[in-house]
Amino acid sequence: MPWPRILKYIIVALLANGIIWAFSLGYLKNVKPIYTSELTLNVAANGQGVNVNLPDVGQAVTSTTSAFGATSDPRENYKLMVMGATILRNAAELVHLSETDFGEPKVKIINNTTMMEIKISGNSGEQAQEKARALYLALTDRLTVLRANEQAQRNKAIKQAVASAQEKLANAQLRLSSYKASSGLNSVEQITNLIGNIESLRKQRAELRAQERQTRDRQHQLSANLGLSAEDAAAALLLQTDQQFQKSLKDYSESTLALKTLLENRGGQLS
Repeated sequence: MPWPRILKYIIVALLANGIIWAFSLGYLKNVKPIYTSELTLNVAANGQGVNVNLPDVGQAVTSTTSAFGATSDPRENYKLMVMGATILRNAAELVHLSETDFGEPKVKIINNTTMMEIKISGNSGEQAQEKARALYLALTDRLTVLRANEQAQRNKAIKQAVASAQEKLANAQLRLSSYKASSGLNSVEQITNLIGNIESLRKQRAELRAQERQTRDRQHQLSANLGLSAEDAAAALLLQTDQQFQKSLKDYSESTLALKTLLENRGGQLS
């Protein structure tokens, strides 16, 4: 290849490269730089619980489960809040900018973690940092307001529940006082004795029922063994517990034995 042609190619390449560099340097010189500030938030995932044990009263347990569930992720709510008009307006006011000049942040949820990433851009590094700080403050202020409202609602519900419990307790105490006055039970000892008597009667009733079942079984067995009717078997069982009959039966048996012995000694026979 002749040198003039090679020189021509080199000149064209140098000119093209120079044009590219000229456009690049001109663009970098004229374009405004963009600064981005980034912050990462860690959303707590642990539940909380309270366990109160009062002697002679009982135990109370309350707990809150983790906000992260199989179908829920609180970071999605945080993302909507950060990109919402309320927080953006408040953040813009903190840095004395309009909502348009403040811009919209970019929010990214980091998978398999409890963290989320927020990015906001500015005309300078300082402005980007101020916007990020304002965004964080606006978010925390909004969360504080929401938590206060939720706590107020919970306190209201707790007060209503306590007032209802106090009313029920007062009614129960009134009924107890009326019952004590009408029944004559005015002391804890009397109530304890009454409870003991009731338990004793329940025990006796259970024992009597067991004896009744046992007697009925003996009656059926006696009726089957002796071929008696149910009425005759019941009468036989009653005679077994009749002391006068048992005494007479014992005297009869002894007299019969004595007569038999006397007849045998004299060569007689008992008919």
